[in-house]
Amino acid sequence: DIARITQVCVKGLPDDPTFDYLWSHRREYPDDNYFFWLQKFKANIFDPRYTMLVAVHRENSSLSTSPSKTAAIETIIAFALWERNGSSGAAKKRFRGRDTWSNMLNRWLTCVENWSISKNYIRRDANPKHLAEFQKVMDAVHKQYWETLCPENFHLDLLCTHPDWRRRGAGTMLTEWGINHARQECVDVGVESSPMGLSLYERLGFLLIDTKEVQVEDEDEKLLVRVMV
Repeated sequence: DIARITQVCVKGLPDDPTFDYLWSHRREYPDDNYFFWLQKFKANIFDPRYTMLVAVHRENSSLSTSPSKTAAIETIIAFALWERNGSSGAAKKRFRGRDTWSNMLNRWLTCVENWSISKNYIRRDANPKHLAEFQKVMDAVHKQYWETLCPENFHLDLLCTHPDWRRRGAGTMLTEWGINHARQECVDVGVESSPMGLSLYERLGFLLIDTKEVQVEDEDEKLLVRVMV
């Protein structure tokens, strides 16, 4: 249910400083914010490197994890987007299992769709200079850590819980999924933490190894990206 995942995202991230820095016009253009997050998740779901894991609430039951396709009676309350990087046998096996003809077709169609959108629409909810600088820093972090220094890894790309369901264990459960899979495959696990997620990752044993600054030239405002493993 990509639509519900996107709803959780736009409800759960606005009180994160990262969200304010990158999408500072989201209140004026909420439809843009929703739409572009939706397109991102569509691309991720059809990419064999990514696993979209969700926590759902069932009436009269506790939290549970399941694949992103859930029954209608279940409500998605949190999600985690995990990326598996590497070229080991375990990584290739995981990719092969997900790279079906249907996924390849949907991935190609989504790529074409997003390319067309980028050429025909201007994203109004974002600060374009901040977004460009942030992407530049994140690409550099990915290349330095998740492709070079720790080439075999489970990388937590995004974690989000709906505000109504925070502090009930959903974020912990979704993060532990990646930690446990990394242990099983004897590979690293990493994340770039926002201020909101820092205490959770520290409690789960992540260690800070680097801090990057995102700052546009001639601006005082900046954003800190904390790299943790």
